[in-house]
Amino acid sequence: MRVASIPLSTSQPRPRPWSIVPGVGVYLLIATLLWLGSGIALPPTLTGLSMRVQGLITIFLSLFLEALPFVVGGVLLSSLIALFVSDQLIQRIVPKRPLLAALTGTLLGLLFPVCECGTVPTTRRLLQKGAPLPFGVGFLLAAPVINPIVIVSTYVAFNGDWLIVGSRVGLTLLIALAVAVLLAWLPRQQTLLATRLTAAGPACACPDHAPDRSLRGVLRHTAEELVDMSRWLVMGAFLAATMQTFIPQGLLLRIGTVNE
Repeated sequence: MRVASIPLSTSQPRPRPWSIVPGVGVYLLIATLLWLGSGIALPPTLTGLSMRVQGLITIFLSLFLEALPFVVGGVLLSSLIALFVSDQLIQRIVPKRPLLAALTGTLLGLLFPVCECGTVPTTRRLLQKGAPLPFGVGFLLAAPVINPIVIVSTYVAFNGDWLIVGSRVGLTLLIALAVAVLLAWLPRQQTLLATRLTAAGPACACPDHAPDRSLRGVLRHTAEELVDMSRWLVMGAFLAATMQTFIPQGLLLRIGTVNE
């Protein structure tokens, strides 16, 4: 006589509390920088901040706030793919041949106005859903340059010079396609991915493990990914701000013209 096994718990596993600490720390750092940059109600020991430190804070915040909307767009798109697009659909519609998959991935960037930070969560989600590596790499490299917002901004920045616009878009597509196809030729290409990025098996269809496709579920999923991605955005913005503040511009110009 067979006895059906009964699970000890039907609730979904919740993330460990300590896993959100780095993300919360990021926003505490941002709040602190905003306070220091404002100069409001600073204690006497902090009123002597140099202009260089004030410049660092200003550059960091400007970089962070400029990139944040694109990151939010990227994690929102990633959440929508995670909750509403099945693994089977991704694996059915994405081409299997490396060249065609790479070409499709690079051209997909024309549809999504996301920056470098925004493409990371979207690419990660596509790979988790079973998209081939050339497709994900092509999208990751091409989308930040060939999306509509960047094309329009390039056109405006170079006074309507379509040669510059076309050259930038064309070279980006060519390089992204070449890198994606090259990676497709490597043996055991799946070993290049982290374990959590490999395609998972069929999802559990029981009600307790069904994805929450309500607005609340989308917002919660987006917030979790945003907290995860913000750490890297803060690190990049802080590094760029530090270089702009403490490395003399003349030194960078001399390095750039050393061979001229």
